[in-house]
Amino acid sequence: MIKYKVIENFINEDKCSELIKDAEVILTKNSEREILNNNRQSVFSTSIIFNELLSKSKIWKDLNEKLYSNEFYLDTLKELNLDKSKFELTNFFFKNKLNSIEKKYKNLINKKFSYLKTGTLFKLLMLRVYKEILFKVKFFFKKKINLELLFDFSISQKGYKREIHRDSDSRVIVFLLYLNSFKNIGEGGDLNLHELVDKDKKNIPAQPKDKNCRIVKTLSPKAGNLVLFLNTADAFHSVSEMIGEEKRYFLYGSYTALNKKNPLIKNSADKLKTEFFLSH
Repeated sequence: MIKYKVIENFINEDKCSELIKDAEVILTKNSEREILNNNRQSVFSTSIIFNELLSKSKIWKDLNEKLYSNEFYLDTLKELNLDKSKFELTNFFFKNKLNSIEKKYKNLINKKFSYLKTGTLFKLLMLRVYKEILFKVKFFFKKKINLELLFDFSISQKGYKREIHRDSDSRVIVFLLYLNSFKNIGEGGDLNLHELVDKDKKNIPAQPKDKNCRIVKTLSPKAGNLVLFLNTADAFHSVSEMIGEEKRYFLYGSYTALNKKNPLIKNSADKLKTEFFLSH
């Protein structure tokens, strides 16, 4: 069964409102948002748009520093009873300041391939190959599991929902930070935590059927609340369909294993690859 922890008032409601306000100012000027699932838009913490947000909003910069701090990392491990000796915090994808080459690379990623010239596509391919080689070389001799915090700022609205699932393999600790609340329960898409009722625990599917699960906990979005959970083979969760007109603002992310397998995922019938280089 999914192991989770809820930290109430991780940030206060006033700060949540400021975060939403500043994000909307920057995002309305940028059309390059990643469309995920249904009726959800996301901006990755490693994107050039998010980097711009950090440079223009102090409250976002402060939150980002808090999330990337060693204190938050150690507190998270402690809350979920993970042995810190097995892990090492690292930083490969995220940069506080982007140099000219990194900016060009991230701008190219955001553009549609149909608009890129052949020479530009070749340069993009070479940059991708370079990053992947650098990635492999940096972590090849590491003995501990190197974790990096990767997240996105998301806006979901009416119609958004998620089926019962666990997250991709490399995500070790997953978190959700809600930035707004809703007047009516269920209106903003509740997070449902599930338990597998099927007795076969040796061949666990990544996306079990509804009939094989039961809800053990329902968490409604609340401004400032942080939800943490371990991404095990049976860490099943879903999001009920959003039915209200109000948007939901939240951060979704994880401490992600860069160099080794997630030691928490055992007896899984499926492999869910984490695509590091799609947006980074």
